[in-house]
Amino acid sequence: LRLPITAGQFYGVWQHFYDDNFSGTDFTTHYVVLGFRFRVAEEDLLLPDEQHDDYRWLTPEALLASDNVHANSRAYFLAEKRAGVPGL
Repeated sequence: LRLPITAGQFYGVWQHFYDDNFSGTDFTTHYVVLGFRFRVAEEDLLLPDEQHDDYRWLTPEALLASDNVHANSRAYFLAEKRAGVPGL
């Protein structure tokens, strides 16, 4: 699926910090994410499965209540986390 960036809504500049990295624990990792929101039909998605192969679709309420959702994913749905995001 290819969409022009203009089809999306900018959703801020997010930062994710990890105590480790792809190769081990010798140094930390800092990701800067430029978030965009797109409305698409699920059947149009061709999701990669090399790093993630267990996709689940949840309501925001179910996502926030789940212990299986990473804190960085949960942050996109928490008002207190969005408050400090540049661009929102």
